[in-house]
Amino acid sequence: MTATDALGCTGSRRYTGSITGGLALRPDSLSDGTVHVGYSATITASGGTEPYAFEVFGIPPGLKPVVTSSSVTLTGEPAEGGCFTVTVKATTPAPPADPVCSIEKTYRIVIRPVPATFSPDPLPPGTLCTPYCEKISISGCTGEEYSFDDLPAGVLPPEITFDPKTGTLCGTPRKLGTYRFAIVAKDPLGNATSHPYELRILCPTTITIDPLPEAMACVRYEHQLTVAGCDYPFTFSEIPEAPLPDDLGLPDGGLLSGVPAKPDNYTFDVLVTSKDCPPIRVRNLRLKVVCATTSSPQNLPSGRIAKPYSRILSACGGTPPCSIVSGPLPPGLTLTPNCTLSGVPTTPGCFTFSVRASGGCEQSYVLCILPVGTGTPVLGGWGMGVLCAFLIFVALLSLRRHGV
Repeated sequence: MTATDALGCTGSRRYTGSITGGLALRPDSLSDGTVHVGYSATITASGGTEPYAFEVFGIPPGLKPVVTSSSVTLTGEPAEGGCFTVTVKATTPAPPADPVCSIEKTYRIVIRPVPATFSPDPLPPGTLCTPYCEKISISGCTGEEYSFDDLPAGVLPPEITFDPKTGTLCGTPRKLGTYRFAIVAKDPLGNATSHPYELRILCPTTITIDPLPEAMACVRYEHQLTVAGCDYPFTFSEIPEAPLPDDLGLPDGGLLSGVPAKPDNYTFDVLVTSKDCPPIRVRNLRLKVVCATTSSPQNLPSGRIAKPYSRILSACGGTPPCSIVSGPLPPGLTLTPNCTLSGVPTTPGCFTFSVRASGGCEQSYVLCILPVGTGTPVLGGWGMGVLCAFLIFVALLSLRRHGV
């Protein structure tokens, strides 16, 4: 402030101070509400001259403002849930020459239950006999975490289960169809919200048949074809351009059976059909046929020096020619290509050797050649009786000659 006296002398001093009061809106925040439950919240203006003029923007549906000279009250029953941003503006009256003072404040009102967004929506379809797993997440305007009810309301596809801890739908569907259900979740205050879902299970375009166990040549083979991970009723049929191994058949029920004649690694195709889906060709099924008991007989009878010997070896799962693959034959014997072991043995002893037939089947043998005259005659029970009687007769005759 500056002062000047009558003589024109001046003096000044600076003053400092604070200005209190001014326009204000109270409270700083508003309470949450509940859908269809009575709600009331009052915002009061202060620091100016009444009456105040109020303007309110963003009022939740179902609420209305009730204005007095110093306050505005939001009242009513909220019609829908959500997070609402409410703006309140208060203006003081003033003469025409004076400036008008005003204040504006923004409030956040949460009306529960809050609508939640479920994701994904819609669910992607599943495929018959194919593993399916989809995680459902929920978000809302409050950012709070939701918990799921244990079981969805409605019908889930068979073999599909819902894990409420993780929010996942997982399993391998085994039945076609369209399934409708609802996922139910709750906010931290226990308010429930649900979302309807539809999950379609479609026909597969490719399937896998479980691996086939090995077969043995000349031994009956039976194996039920099964689709990997699925017990849906399928029928199976041969495909002429990629046929089954010889001597095996495949009826509609899928029981691959027969007596394979030759060992080998076979590949073939199968047509898989169901009543509700288009046929699917499964390519390059693999069946390994291995040797069983390779040759017959499994044991060879002994031979004798200088006595002709002959045996025919028949290969199960293999065909002539036959050949020796290890070990020597008894001297004097040979193996012809038509699998005949023959000759006149010249050397005693036991000889170990292996024979292979066409197709890779092998059999090991031990053949013993006995010397000439070996062996002790053995009497039966009748012979022993005659011998005993003869010896007794001889003994009695000897005693009589000696006067006993």
